[in-house]
Amino acid sequence: LFRSQVETTKAGMTAYQTGTNAFLVRTIDNAGNASADVQTSYYYTVEAPTKPTSLAVDPETSSTNSFTFSWIAPTHIHAITDYGYTVNQAPTAGNLHWLGSAATTLGPGAYATQQGNNTFYLVAKDEAGNYALDAANIATVNFSVATSAPPAPANLSLTDTSNRTASLWELTLKWLAGAGQDPATFDHYLVERSLDGAVFGTLGTTPNTAYLDSGLSNLITYYYRLKSVDNAGNPSAASVVVSKIPTGNYDTPPPYVGDPSVSAKAAEATVTWVTGRGATSFVKYALSEADLNSSDPSRSETKGQLDSVTSHSVTLTGLKGATKYYYKLLSYDENRNYDLALAYSGQYDFTTGALPAVSKVAVSNIKLFSADIAWETSVSATSSLQYGPDYNYGSSYQESSGSLTTKHTATLLNLSPATTYHFRINGTDGETNEFRSDDYLFTTKPLPSISNFSYQLETKGPTPALAIYWRTNVPTSSTVEHRPKDGTILSEVSASDLLIDHRVAIAGLNDNTLYSVYVSGRDEFGTLVRSDEYMVKTADDTRPPQILNVAIETSNIGVGTQDKAQIIVSWDTDEPATSQIEYEEGLTATTFTQKTNKDGTLTEHHLVVISELKPQSPYTLRILSVDKADNLTTSPANSVISGEVPQSLFQLFLSFFKKTFGWIGSWF
Repeated sequence: LFRSQVETTKAGMTAYQTGTNAFLVRTIDNAGNASADVQTSYYYTVEAPTKPTSLAVDPETSSTNSFTFSWIAPTHIHAITDYGYTVNQAPTAGNLHWLGSAATTLGPGAYATQQGNNTFYLVAKDEAGNYALDAANIATVNFSVATSAPPAPANLSLTDTSNRTASLWELTLKWLAGAGQDPATFDHYLVERSLDGAVFGTLGTTPNTAYLDSGLSNLITYYYRLKSVDNAGNPSAASVVVSKIPTGNYDTPPPYVGDPSVSAKAAEATVTWVTGRGATSFVKYALSEADLNSSDPSRSETKGQLDSVTSHSVTLTGLKGATKYYYKLLSYDENRNYDLALAYSGQYDFTTGALPAVSKVAVSNIKLFSADIAWETSVSATSSLQYGPDYNYGSSYQESSGSLTTKHTATLLNLSPATTYHFRINGTDGETNEFRSDDYLFTTKPLPSISNFSYQLETKGPTPALAIYWRTNVPTSSTVEHRPKDGTILSEVSASDLLIDHRVAIAGLNDNTLYSVYVSGRDEFGTLVRSDEYMVKTADDTRPPQILNVAIETSNIGVGTQDKAQIIVSWDTDEPATSQIEYEEGLTATTFTQKTNKDGTLTEHHLVVISELKPQSPYTLRILSVDKADNLTTSPANSVISGEVPQSLFQLFLSFFKKTFGWIGSWF
C-alpha cells in the first residue's frame, strides 16, 4: 500500500533551549531506509513582551462615547500576535479582552464605562503566548466622556404575579423605553426598590423592559422606580414610582359549605350561606330556569355586596308576591386567576309569601332635605310611616286626616343630604286589621362638592389667559373669582348653565403673576358650593407684540434748496409697546444704519416722524416695537419715496390722534 502524503501531529514537544529550537523529521520505511531530514524551527521564551508604545486615544474627550485607540508594537524577540485590553479595571488573566490579531488600532467604539475620566489598559502577547501584567508590560492612556443623560423609562406598570395558594409572593415590572432613547448608546436599565417610597436602593439591572422581583412578603408595600443608563454609565432621571403589596391570586373559587337557607316574605327574601374562606356575597335570581341560566344579563338580576366574609346574607327586595324564584349563589375572591363563571353555586329556588297590603310605593321630589312618598293600600285604611337611616328607623310620620283611603302621601322634612333612608309603612283598615309593608329605600340629593380642579395656560393672545376646569358631583352654575396674590379686589367670571364638568376662561391677566383663584356654583336648589383657595401662576410673556394697520405718509418741508422731506409712520400693536423706526436710503436695503430715537412709552397706537430726509429719494424702513417683557417685534421692510405725496403734517398728526382718541375729530 502506497501513500503520497501522510499528515501526522506531534503534541507536547518541549524546547531544549531558550530561543530558536530545531525540529527534524525523516521518513523510514519498513525496510529501514531513511529519507533526508526536513527541518523547521520553533521558539521558546519565558520573557513576556514589554508594554506597547505611543498608546494614544482620539479624541481625548467625547460627548458621544466614541473613541479610537492606536499604538506601536513593542520591540520583542518574537512576533507580537495579539493584544488584550481592559477599561477602568487593572488587567487580570480573567478580565482581558483579546483582539485576536496583531492590529495596532482599536475602534472607533463605545469604550468609556463611566462619566468623566476613564483609563484604557493595553498588554501585548507574543507568538509563544507570553504576556505579563506588571507595570512594565501594561500601557495606559486616559480619556474622558460626558454624554447627555438618556430619557427616563416610560409607562412603568407593576403587576402582582404571586401564587397565593403556594404563598410565593412576587411582583413584575414592565415599561417602555423613553421617547428618543438611542439604541446605539443605550446599555441597561437600573431597577431601584424602596420600602418607604423615599429611600431607594439598587435592586438589579437588565437590558430588557421587564423585571421580576421574587421572594417578597405579602405584608410589605414595595416601591419601585427605573433609570435608563447609557454605555458611558450616565443614568437618566428616575421614572414615576409605582407600588404594590403582593397579595397573590386564588386559582379556584371558595367552596360553599352546605346548602343555603331562605327567609321569604311577600316582597323580599333573605338568602344566607357559608363559604370555606372569605369572599363576596351575591345572589343571581330570575323567574325561570331558562332566564337564570341565560347569558343575557337583562333576563336576570344580581344583588349583593363586595365585603369579604365567610357568613353571607343577601336580601332581595322588590319581589312579586306568591311567586317562585330560581337563584344561584355567587361568592368569589377579589384576587383570582379563575373565570368568574366557575364561582357560581348549583341552582336553588324559593317562593315568596302572599301579596302585601301595601302597593305602588313611590318616592318623588327628592331634594337635599325633603322627599315625597306615595303608596296605595289594597283596602281603605289609615297609615303611618317609619323612616330613618337604618332598619331601626327612629322617626315617624302620621297621616293627619285620620280618614280611611286607598291612596296615601307623605312629605318627609328635615332630612340629611346624601343619605340613604329606610322606610316602612304601617296601616290599619276599617276592621282594625293591621298590615305592614316591606322595607324601602331612597337617597336624598347630595350637597354640591367640587373636585378635579385644573387649569391650562393660554399664551396665544397679547396678555396671558387661563382656562379653569373643575367638576361638581351635581349640576351647578360656574363662577370663578380671582385676584393677584397680594391684591384685594376679586374679579369674577360666571356662567348660569348647570353643569357637571365646568370650564371658565379668564383673559387680560398679568404675566408672571401668582393669582388666588376660587371656583364656586349653585345647584338646582340654590345651594352654594365654593372651593378652597387655589394658587395659579401665569407664564412669562415670551410673545412679541403684533404690528397692525401700518400707514406711511410723506411730506416736504421748506422750498428751493432748503427743501427737506420727512416720512410719518403710524401703526398699531396688539399690546402696549415702544416706538422706533430703523431706515436706510435705497429701495432694497437689507441693513439699516440709521434709527429714530426710541420712544419708551408703552402704547398700542404709534406715530414716528423721520425728518431731514432727501426729497424724492427712495428709503427702506422697518418698524421696531418692544413690549414690557422686552419681546421685540420687527416689521417687514417697507420702501417709500420721500416727499412723493405732499401732505400737511398737521393733517397727518390729526389723523393719528383721531384714530387713537376717537373724540378729537369733534373739536375741528
